[in-house]
Amino acid sequence: MDLVQSMPPVTRVMIIGMALMGLSCSTNMVSPYDLALLWPWILKRWQWWRIMSAFLFPGLGLQMLYNGVFFLEMSRTIESSVFLGDTAEYVWSLMGISSFILAFNYPLGSPFLFQPLSSALTALFSIHLPHINLSLLGMFSMPGKYVALGSLGISLIAGGVPECLQCFTGIAAGYLWHVLKNPLRPDQDRRHHRILSFIGKYISPRLQVPTALRHMMARTSPIRRTSFGTVYPSRRSTTSTTSSRTKPAREQTRPDRAAILAATEARLRATAQNEK
Repeated sequence: MDLVQSMPPVTRVMIIGMALMGLSCSTNMVSPYDLALLWPWILKRWQWWRIMSAFLFPGLGLQMLYNGVFFLEMSRTIESSVFLGDTAEYVWSLMGISSFILAFNYPLGSPFLFQPLSSALTALFSIHLPHINLSLLGMFSMPGKYVALGSLGISLIAGGVPECLQCFTGIAAGYLWHVLKNPLRPDQDRRHHRILSFIGKYISPRLQVPTALRHMMARTSPIRRTSFGTVYPSRRSTTSTTSSRTKPAREQTRPDRAAILAATEARLRATAQNEK
């Protein structure tokens, strides 16, 4: 019970959902067929829960255990460092990435999308925590910037080309969301100046967290104490329903995200050195 309570809120909800679906199928209470992403059943019979269940079904047996542990460690690290104190941002990012995964996997006809979602988290890890070493399969560790590439290679060895394609769609979705939401600053010397300017002006502002979601997460996110410190509910105020720009007065009273991320990396490095 303490393990569940120590999890960040989004990770906790997803792990509980995965456990319920995996155990229900393992005990034959529910068939995996009832959880699969089948668009004819979704569109004609209004079985919309299949969209969510396809992301949360981790498999059966040892596969369920390994996938659950890997997702737990990856999501907990990302939510407790990159999205520290900003639950709404993490929820919105997962929703956006999941939308891209649905689009990329539609031609493939993938019935379950847990693997692409886990791969998308490895992409976020590589983007935001490139200098943190992560152990894959408990056998070898690699720098965070190579985690996405390592997971792609493992999926190719373990599941062949079909599983590797699913893994690639998740990684592509994670990188695409990051590029569209946080585009590089356009530079006159940069080759793709016009594209970056277009993304920064027209696309990125529309991908910011809606005000309603921030208000909802602020009401439901209690103060939590984690291994990274005390996490308070996000109190950002927005200027519109599609923008998450904070007011300068509020922003000065809160720690900078870059400072939080740097402190988290330092703690993880210290923990890794102590374990050695």
